[in-house]
Amino acid sequence: MQLKLYVEEIQKTYTLNPNKEYVVGSGSDCDLPLANASVVAPKHLKFSFNQMVNVWYIYDLGSSRGTFVNNQQITEYAIREQTRIAVAGGIFLVATPQGGNITPPPPVYSQPIYSQPTSSGSSLPRTQVNNQPVSSKVLTWKEYVNQQVEKEENFFVRFIKRFYLVTGFRNTPWVRAYGETGFNAFDGYIIPDFKEPAANIAFGIEEKLGQLKKYEDTDFLVAKLTDAHIADSATQSFLGVELFPIQRGGRGDYRRFGVLSYHRVRTYLLVENYGSDLFVSWVTRFEPDPTPVLPYLWLALCLFFNFIALFIPGGNPLLIIAFPAFLLWLIYYLLVPALMQETGVPPKKSNGRFFIILTFGFILTIPFVIPPILFLLLIRQLREQNTIA
Repeated sequence: MQLKLYVEEIQKTYTLNPNKEYVVGSGSDCDLPLANASVVAPKHLKFSFNQMVNVWYIYDLGSSRGTFVNNQQITEYAIREQTRIAVAGGIFLVATPQGGNITPPPPVYSQPIYSQPTSSGSSLPRTQVNNQPVSSKVLTWKEYVNQQVEKEENFFVRFIKRFYLVTGFRNTPWVRAYGETGFNAFDGYIIPDFKEPAANIAFGIEEKLGQLKKYEDTDFLVAKLTDAHIADSATQSFLGVELFPIQRGGRGDYRRFGVLSYHRVRTYLLVENYGSDLFVSWVTRFEPDPTPVLPYLWLALCLFFNFIALFIPGGNPLLIIAFPAFLLWLIYYLLVPALMQETGVPPKKSNGRFFIILTFGFILTIPFVIPPILFLLLIRQLREQNTIA
């Protein structure tokens, strides 16, 4: 009986034959080498087929960081069905007996498995490999918006939800504010003289929160965002007019946020190091309940009055109002969100206003720019004809 072995880290499948034993480890002489020498022993474990009972077995070869199945450290385990094996707590193998196609099971959110303490006295989470946490996909802002929008079944609701998320035109309250002015800020705490990297702690928290996905109307995602994607603050203004509104910042401004959603409540969680300290912070806000009534009512009125202006006798004067209103709708709800999302501009109201003015101004200048260009091209063509004649 053959055994199919899938290594998740490199996404590669091996076929193990029952007539030999297979040693797995970081050593170059192993049958199945794993390239993580800092956590995987030179000879970490082996797979062996027992002819007497017709079952494949896995044996831990005395490794220091252990071999785990179903969150339990094992020294010997009979593989009677598709089994997910954790090597050193962070490298995953999927073993499927009797051959056939392998379908790797989805990651299991579970209690963290901890390895032996480090020299500092702390423990590293089971998902640490080469001092780097193994984690689920970290979304970009565009991917994050797309995932949020795709949750809605109604096309009209998806349309308006994308508009709110991308432009920042969401007049929704924060769960907590500070002082008489209601200043919105991150809440949190600092742990002084913390020896472990923040990434290790962040992944442990993310794994725990990921368990909440099984509940209805609850989701958890990890995304690279800036503060401007979350809070419409830190603005520069002159006489009430905001200056330099885009404020996308450099690559260092993008940080790893865990985003927990429950119905309309969304909490943004950040874990990072400040010198020798660990800083854990979060902020919670109500997100808009997508109601497409206003944009579609606006569109319906624009189409109605444009129809009257074009097809009803004496209705031409309505075009002076109806057509610019329709053009503004296209810019406001279609063009500006598309431009902001594609360019990665943070969802700040000032950015939305900036893009609306810029786009509308560009369109208004077209009648003044195109005719002179056409006129110059015509003059050039006439001159070429005269030269040929």
